[in-house]
Amino acid sequence: MAPPLASEQVFRELADGLALDNPTDSFFSELAVCLARILRVDHVIVACIDPSDNTMARTLGLWSRGRLLHNFSYPLAASPCERVIRNEPCHYPEKVCALFPDDDLLADLAAESYLGMPIIGRSGETLGLIAVLDTEPLWSSDIAREVLRIAAMRVGAELCRQRIMTAVEESERRLDT
Repeated sequence: MAPPLASEQVFRELADGLALDNPTDSFFSELAVCLARILRVDHVIVACIDPSDNTMARTLGLWSRGRLLHNFSYPLAASPCERVIRNEPCHYPEKVCALFPDDDLLADLAAESYLGMPIIGRSGETLGLIAVLDTEPLWSSDIAREVLRIAAMRVGAELCRQRIMTAVEESERRLDT
């Protein structure tokens, strides 16, 4: 992992990355790019729990090795993400693939380390997770944890906003008919 940025610069960049007045569909992808740059990691996953199957996660933004990837769904079982969605921030500083040998996503990313934070909704339910992974050891950093905690709060607010907008649109469609 590259040397960390100064904390003042980290939080300035995070504030800039989260300061979207009018969030768009690209918000989650832009956040993944921002987190990868700030934390200097190889991979960032922003994912929600699939509402129709809580054993699956669906990526909303996925940054890997310098580029955005297409979103996809993946199983939470036997992965560090499974622990994160139980409202447990998780940190595996090294050998994460050996700790979770059945996690194909970790193997595909050649991850050595993992730091994940749950995304919590307004009523306390877990909506998803943000995870940063690297091909090098990722030692504990209070700044990295705080950056992910702040980002997870913002993502949670955005997911709640989107759900409310969907419900309003559905109500309007019903009224129209």
